[in-house]
Amino acid sequence: MAAGYLNREDENIKSFISNPFDNNEEYSLLYRTGDLVRVLSDGSFAFVGRQDSQVKIRGNRVELSQVEKIIREIDYVEDVTVQTIKNGSNNELVAYVVSGKAGDLKDSICEYIAESKPDYMVPSFVIKLDEIPLTINAKVNRQALPKVDINALRTDYVPPSTENERAIVDAFNIVFNQKDIGLNDDFMRLGGDSISSIRIISLFQKIISFALLRIY
Repeated sequence: MAAGYLNREDENIKSFISNPFDNNEEYSLLYRTGDLVRVLSDGSFAFVGRQDSQVKIRGNRVELSQVEKIIREIDYVEDVTVQTIKNGSNNELVAYVVSGKAGDLKDSICEYIAESKPDYMVPSFVIKLDEIPLTINAKVNRQALPKVDINALRTDYVPPSTENERAIVDAFNIVFNQKDIGLNDDFMRLGGDSISSIRIISLFQKIISFALLRIY
């Protein structure tokens, strides 16, 4: 049971509320996670989104507004909105930037963020815009933002050259339902998560067991 945040009374008032469902003193508080859910017909809950701008990137919680704040520190950035795009069961950050600076902005912006922040806060994509599209309520019009091709995260194809490499690539192809995964492709960039890692390890174990049977 959590007693609350240390020396953060305002956060405690906002996040911890009295439990109206249980009179047991041990369960007197409920924690407001900020998750939005809907109740399904069978009584279970389906995750819809979050009240704030917090998302999970490679297992780490990230505030999109915090990434935007860092990018706004750059002198040639006039405006920015940071959104996410699905990559398998994971999210990738996309920064839509308004800037008068000529040329591609991705390298310079990503390098600036990487100097002080962990790599999961570095956008996978940086898209330059003339202006951020807004709705009639002056909110970011996400539907009007340019679409991003998630396949751009893939590296140039390098085929396996040994039996062991072919076994590894075959396992990745099966788990990710692909046909052209190469040696330089990144597990996370393919959309890998804890479930897919378990499936890959299971396939490796089967491959090793089969190889040992052939030997003996």
